Amino acid sequence: MNDVPNTYYRGTIKAVIRDNNGAILVVKESSDFIDLPGGGIDHGESYHEAMRRELAEEIGYEGDFTMELTGSEVLERKNSTGYVMFVIFNVTLSSPYTAAPGPDTTEVLFIDPEQYKNEKDRSLQMIYKYGSNDKSAIVD
Repeated sequence: MNDVPNTYYRGTIKAVIRDNNGAILVVKESSDFIDLPGGGIDHGESYHEAMRRELAEEIGYEGDFTMELTGSEVLERKNSTGYVMFVIFNVTLSSPYTAAPGPDTTEVLFIDPEQYKNEKDRSLQMIYKYGSNDKSAIVD
């Protein structure tokens, strides 16, 4: 018998997009859930392909962009078994962008990540950690 439990990992990509004032783009997928734009990486997709799809779905952006890896987090899924691996990129949009929701979101806005410095919610902790570049911030 194997002593290592079966583990399910879900690969997820997240974008840190800044405006000219340093505010971070966040999305609402429901009335109470704020997150960095992004989502699951489909089987066979590259990071760039997944990011292109997620930007279209969540913020309605279909232009060119560049992306630079900034970090990753592996967190246990809440209310289920398994883990989620978040791969976080700084993303620079090549075309002008006016914040507007895509088909998978209800709201898109730029916020100051400092407001989430002491939050307990994991999504808000990641917005703070990667939006403020405070790599010592803990996401648990």
